[in-house]
This record gives sequence, C-alpha cells and structure tokens, in this order.
Amino acid sequence: VIPPAVDLSLYHLNRNRKALKKYQIGENEQVVLYVGAEDQRKNIHFLIDSFSKLKNKVPKVKLLKVGLPNDVGVRGKLLKHIESLNLQKDVIFTGYVPESELAEIYNAVDLFVFPSLYEGFGMPPLEAMACGTPVITSNTSSLPEVVGEAAVTVDPFDVDKFAEEMYELLTNEGFRKEMIRKGLERAKLFTWDKSAKKTLNVYKEF
Repeated sequence: VIPPAVDLSLYHLNRNRKALKKYQIGENEQVVLYVGAEDQRKNIHFLIDSFSKLKNKVPKVKLLKVGLPNDVGVRGKLLKHIESLNLQKDVIFTGYVPESELAEIYNAVDLFVFPSLYEGFGMPPLEAMACGTPVITSNTSSLPEVVGEAAVTVDPFDVDKFAEEMYELLTNEGFRKEMIRKGLERAKLFTWDKSAKKTLNVYKEF
C-alpha cells in the first residue's frame, strides 16, 4: 500500500491570521476549521452539535467550513440545523477556495476537526498538521492510521467527548503545543517524493 502525500511546498508552517479577515472574524475570536463536503459520511450534523456545546464554554469561537455541499439538499438541512441551535452567526461557509488560499486558512485557524464516519485515506488532517494546526479526527476507518499519535482521535458518535477535546485543545496551551509538534513531524512522513520512489520500486519488481 502506497499512501498519497502532502505537498509540503504549499502546505507548510506560516502562521498568521490574514486569511480570516475576509470572513469578518475578530482578532480575539478562536476558529475551528472543517474542510470537506457535507454528505452523511462526513458527519457534519454531529460536528455542529459538538460545536454548539463548545460554544457554551468558549463564547468567542467560530466554526469555519470550507468546501462545497457535494450532495443535493444537504446544505438546506444543515442550515436549518444550525438555525435550530441559534448558531447562524457562528458558523461561516467559505464555499470553494483554491489550494493556495486553503493553505493560508490552515495557518490562520486554531484547530482543525474532521469527524468523518468513513474515509479512504483523509488528506485534510495531514494538510492541517503540515501547517502547524492541531487536529481532532474520528477513531474509525483509515483515519487513525493516517494521523498516528499526532492527533486526538474520538468516537464520531460521542458529541460530548468531541466537544471536550475541542475545548482542551483550545485552552490547554501545553497540550496544544505538543500536538502541533507531533503533527508537524507526522506530516513529513507523507511526501510525494517518498510515494513516487515506492511506486517506482513496485514497477522495478516486474
């Protein structure tokens, strides 16, 4: 098995909050980021429920959602769910963004979350790690293998636990720094140079 890789020439440490200005996010607000679609396996309703619980403990926090809906009708249902929790001003949809801007967003936010029920691999957690952003993801499918010990993994059905871990990474500076360090090291293991060499070696065997 040869994994895909992270383009470290694009996704690398360059921490600043400039990318958040266009979304009217204040300097004193913390930002949780999700990147991906909105179909059922992405578990977005779960994330919104967990974020709502986090909001009760951390009032100055926003959830930034990058990406298109992907499935017909899912955005409307999601917006209704957000409205039912009175989070209309706290969940921000960017729509599609080019990769260069995405790298800037990763570098601008405080936390990356990826609560998918299933992923074949799961590139966004590694991209976030490469940019020095701590990660919380699911403890299911391929994701634990992707992130190793460099991210917090949580049951994607446990709303309270997911909210607790978000709170911990936003408020515990020592823990936060340790996960950032581990994430940066983990991301270095997945390079296109390594994947290309492994692929070439497979061809040489025949």
